Amino acid sequence: MNADPVEREASRWLVSRDARPADPELASAFDQWLNADIRHRVAYLKLESAWRRGDKLRDLRPLDRGVNPDLLRPPRHYWSLGIAASLVLALLVAGVFFANTQLGWQRYETRVGGLSRIVLEDGSVIDLNTDSEVRARIGSDQRQVRLVRGEGRFQVAHDRTRPFVVSAANADVRAVGTAFAVRLRQRQVDVLVSEGTEDVLRFAGIEGGRELEFHR
Repeated sequence: MNADPVEREASRWLVSRDARPADPELASAFDQWLNADIRHRVAYLKLESAWRRGDKLRDLRPLDRGVNPDLLRPPRHYWSLGIAASLVLALLVAGVFFANTQLGWQRYETRVGGLSRIVLEDGSVIDLNTDSEVRARIGSDQRQVRLVRGEGRFQVAHDRTRPFVVSAANADVRAVGTAFAVRLRQRQVDVLVSEGTEDVLRFAGIEGGRELEFHR
């Protein structure tokens, strides 16, 4: 990466004035350059401050007092480290964004003896019974809930464009707007409908010897 022309010129003036501090012609020319542009003054003062703090650089100066202006510039590997850090940060941000928007699953659970009411972003409500766990994801074309264990009662916000699907074991309970409860036991999935009619509730995917009981 090339240095800024003003910074490059400032470094030359800094080295020249350090090598010939009593030269009146140099001092006059330097003042003209310094006052010609506010950027000149800012760049020079920054370099001079760094120079004064860098006593070790003065100790390494050769006897002929010639100094390479590149010594005053940050090492190039600092730029590489900065770029690498920026890339890592960008990857982390992209990973979090992907997890939240593409995966989007939220986990809710209760301990033994506990109860919890969860309001999803579409307005649907889950009442989670004791020692239960669900995972929910509200998408643009479907609302999905996975009952991992226990029992949940679902009051579904009406939306025919986005079916509300509760998966338990190998059973899927699909609704567009109703209230029902799903309980998962070792060998059985129980569904109890408290609101709505049969035409807004569908069951699918009963496999592997699982039983599904439907109650009103």
